[in-house]
Amino acid sequence: MLAATAGIAIAAGGVVAAPTAGAVISPRAAVACVAGSGNAAPPEHRLDDTAPVGKADLSAIPETGQVSTSARTFLRGLAEPATTLPATVHIPVYVHVIKGKRRGERSPAGPARVRRMLRVLNNGFHGGQSKANTTTRYVFDLRRIDYTKREGWYHAFLFGPRNNRMRTALHRGGKGALNIYVNGGGPTGQPVLGWTTFPWAQARNPKLDGVAVNWKAMPWGTLKRYHQGDTVIHEVGHWMGLLHTFQGGCTPPGDLVADTPYERDPSYACDTDSDTCTSPGTDPVHNFMDYSWDSCLNQFTPGQVARMDRAFAKYRR
Repeated sequence: MLAATAGIAIAAGGVVAAPTAGAVISPRAAVACVAGSGNAAPPEHRLDDTAPVGKADLSAIPETGQVSTSARTFLRGLAEPATTLPATVHIPVYVHVIKGKRRGERSPAGPARVRRMLRVLNNGFHGGQSKANTTTRYVFDLRRIDYTKREGWYHAFLFGPRNNRMRTALHRGGKGALNIYVNGGGPTGQPVLGWTTFPWAQARNPKLDGVAVNWKAMPWGTLKRYHQGDTVIHEVGHWMGLLHTFQGGCTPPGDLVADTPYERDPSYACDTDSDTCTSPGTDPVHNFMDYSWDSCLNQFTPGQVARMDRAFAKYRR
């Protein structure tokens, strides 16, 4: 199947400049209940966490040999780089923690919590959390943690001007460096878990490249069912070139990965019997690129890992 991120993710929008022109898949409204589960989406849930996915985005995704026949109609004619990556790829990580001015916002994430987040991230990318998870070649090395007290940036999110100013001021490193912004997840009363940019948008807006994470969704956070840290794995998956497993619903080309079953709606719980499309396979509720509870998310597929390798080789080397 083919995953994109244009609908209901753990953040709203993204920071890839603006919605892609010529979009063929418009963002869907947040789904109140997931078919087969009956569980309403929580107040702080994964809204749109990337820019709307359009034809230009689908065309930018490198073909891996793992895509379906219908997906290749979007990819025909693209020159694909050879995947000549080393066995281990070290990615430098710069974490920017934004403090607010109110009680409870002044110390959102100390060094111990940031390092714990990096351990969760590396574990997820190294085949941890379940035997079904596919190991990747990527190691995320923490280079620096910095702290900034700025009320506007603490509540920045999505494509807003505060978000862009924050990233432009704090971004470090080149196209292969991961910048993680930790803040309050957006406006008071309507926060989200995180948001991110795609690798093919980096060249267009290099200072806006990176991942944002709501500190409440970090390890030891306060968001029930989203406090084990898998938000950062999900968002870095987008940063590495993956789309949502529910991209396009039951309609090809889906998420452009052949071994992720089609899924009509995001999962907001952990209904392992959910099967919202007639195509083979039940909904991939355990996949890191779905919206299930952290306790449910535990795997990348081989096709997704191949997609990340191709995207990294093409856009982040």
